[in-house]
Amino acid sequence: MQRALALCLAGGIVAVFGIAIQLSPDERGFGTHEQLGMPPCQFRILTGWKCPHCGMTTSFAHVVRGQWIQAFEANAAGLLLAATGVVLAGWGITVAVTGRKLGPDEPVAWLIKGIMLYLVITLVLWVAQTLLF
Repeated sequence: MQRALALCLAGGIVAVFGIAIQLSPDERGFGTHEQLGMPPCQFRILTGWKCPHCGMTTSFAHVVRGQWIQAFEANAAGLLLAATGVVLAGWGITVAVTGRKLGPDEPVAWLIKGIMLYLVITLVLWVAQTLLF
């Protein structure tokens, strides 16, 4: 079961990167997700500010092209999330192939902590980018 879940995780991450390869980074630094048929960011429309996730898809589209600076400028959290995705995909493939347990005893608790950490980092980076850039 653990091997299958690890393979699903790795496959999902690889799929996200595969989608990012198909997209052209939007020159504005945000809005690349609209190429997938999604609507423009309502937060930005209503407030005029980029939301904490604005530029995330654009950031991933830059990452898969090796454009680290542009990825950071589009959304610093996107660059961090992409790097985390690479590590997790490698972990998932390793677990799926070897069958060795390479993680905490309580993965759900770890996942909740990881999500909370991601949200805090995303908000901190959003505030910093909003105020500094």
